[in-house]
Amino acid sequence: MNTPPHVTLGETAAEILLSDASEASRVVMKAGKDGEPIKGAETWIVSGSAFQSESEASAAAELWRSQLMVAFAHALVGVDFGDRAAKGAFTTAGLAWVEQQAGRRAVNDVHGIVTFECDPPPIFASMSVTPVLGRNSDRFVKGLVAARSTGTVLDAESQLAYELFSASFFTTYSDARFLLLMMAIETLLSPSERDDRVQALVDEFILLLDQTDVGSSEAESLRGSLSQMRTESIGQAGRELARTLGDRRYMDMNSESFFSKSYNLRSKLVHGHSPRPGRDVIESCAAELERFAADLISLSIAQS
Repeated sequence: MNTPPHVTLGETAAEILLSDASEASRVVMKAGKDGEPIKGAETWIVSGSAFQSESEASAAAELWRSQLMVAFAHALVGVDFGDRAAKGAFTTAGLAWVEQQAGRRAVNDVHGIVTFECDPPPIFASMSVTPVLGRNSDRFVKGLVAARSTGTVLDAESQLAYELFSASFFTTYSDARFLLLMMAIETLLSPSERDDRVQALVDEFILLLDQTDVGSSEAESLRGSLSQMRTESIGQAGRELARTLGDRRYMDMNSESFFSKSYNLRSKLVHGHSPRPGRDVIESCAAELERFAADLISLSIAQS
C-alpha cells in the first residue's frame, strides 16, 4: 500500500493488531522495515497468519482490503494497494539463488496481495509495497471497526472509486486532482431509466432516423446517442446519489447543490471552456470534493 508522504498514523508502536483477539487468524499492520515504528513509516505491510489453506488466506486478504479501503476513505486517507501497479517477480532460478544466498526459503513479494506458506518463515525476494497512513488514527480505527462489524465488502465499482480517490492524493496538479475525484464519484453512479413516455419518444426518434438517408456511420453515431437518452443524465444521477448523504454540507451547500457545482466545473475543464476555471476555484472545490467522495465511498459504515 502506498500513501502520500505528508500523511502519518499517530502511532509509535512497531505493529498494530487489526484482528480481534478472539479470532483464530491474526492480522497485523506494521512498518515495512523490521523494528521501525509505524509513525512516519514510508512502507506499511498488512500480514495475516494461521489460515488453513491458500484459498482461505486469499479470501481473507480480499475482505481485509475491502474493509481497509472503507476505513481509509472514512479517515480521508489515500492508499495505493497495488492493484494497478507494475508487477515484477524473480524467476524460479532467481528465487533459488536468493534462497542459496540467504539460507532460507524465498517468496516473490509483489505490490499487492500475496499468499505464501509461513512455516518455515520465508524471506521476500522483492519489497515493493510503499504506504504512509492516517491523518486521524482514531477516525481510521473507528472506521475499521465499523467496516468489520457490518461485514462491509466493496463491489468492483466502489473499489475503483476508492482507487481513483486515492490516486488524487498523488498528484500536485490541481486540475488533475479535481478530475480524478470527479471520476471516482462518477464511477459510483447508476443512472436510472427514464419513464415510459420518454423511452417511447426516444424509440420514435430512432425509427425516424432509420427512415432517413443519413450515412451509415453518422446514423450509427446518432442511434447510440439517442439510446443513451433512455436513462437519466450523469447530472441527474449524480444529484440523486448526492441526496444519499442527507443533510451534510460542502462549501456551505447541501450535497445536491455541491455536486451540481462540481459537475459544472468538471464540464468546463474537460470540454475546454474559455476562460477555464481559475486554479483557486478548482483547488477550493477539490478540497471539499475529497471529503464528498470519501463520504460516498464510506457511506455504508456511516449509516450503520
